[in-house]
Amino acid sequence: MREIVFRFLTFDALNDHIMVHVGLFVTWLILLVAAVMSLRQQSISLTAKWFWFGLILCVPILGLAAYTMRCLFTADFGFLKFLLGPSKSAKSVQG
Repeated sequence: MREIVFRFLTFDALNDHIMVHVGLFVTWLILLVAAVMSLRQQSISLTAKWFWFGLILCVPILGLAAYTMRCLFTADFGFLKFLLGPSKSAKSVQG
C-alpha cells in the first residue's frame, strides 16, 4: 500500500500517461468555451471583456477560477426564490 501511495504522489514515468493530458486539455477547452460564451453575454465594457478573455487564456486555472468567482458574486439568484419558495420571515409576515 505504501508503494502505491508513493507512486501516486511522485512524478514517475508510469503516472505520466498521454490520456491524462488529453483529458485535462479537453476539460480545460470545454471550460474555456463556456467561459467565453458567458463572457460574450455579460453587460460589461469591451475592455473588460478583453481583459477577462486574456486572463482566462493566459493563466488557465487561476483565470477560470477568478472569472467563476466574479460571476458568482455578480449573479442574480432570483430564480432560487422560485425553487426554494418564500423565506420563513416572509411566511410569518403573511400568516
